[in-house]
Amino acid sequence: MYGMDIRNRLDLLKKSGTISQESYDDVLKVAAYFREKNGITLTEENASAFVTHLAMALERVRKGEKVVPLDRGVYEAATREPTFAQASSCCRDIRRILPQIPEAESEYICTHVGVLLARIKEGGKQ
Repeated sequence: MYGMDIRNRLDLLKKSGTISQESYDDVLKVAAYFREKNGITLTEENASAFVTHLAMALERVRKGEKVVPLDRGVYEAATREPTFAQASSCCRDIRRILPQIPEAESEYICTHVGVLLARIKEGGKQ
C-alpha cells in the first residue's frame, strides 16, 4: 500500500505531537496519488524529505503560520531540471487534492517533487 517506512515516519511525527491526524491523513492522500496516478510508491529512500516537508507545511497552514517564500535562485535552478515539467504537473495535482496549500508553499513542494522524481529516474526504483 504505502511504503511502510513512510507510514512509520508519519506515525513518529504524529505520536510526538508534531503533526495532527488531519495532516497525517492528508499526506497519505498524496502518497495514494503518487501510487495510483504515477506508479510511484513513496519510501524513506526516495521521499523522506518530501514527506516530512509536506507534513510540516500542512501543520503550518493549519496553524495559520506565514510561508517564507522560497529563494528565487533555488526555484529557478529547479525549473531547469529535466524533471521540472512532471514535478510541476504533480504539484498542481497535489494542490487540487489539498487546496489549503498556498501558492508560496507550492514552490517548495514542486522542488521536493522534482528531487523525488530525479531520485527515481537515477535509481530506477518506483
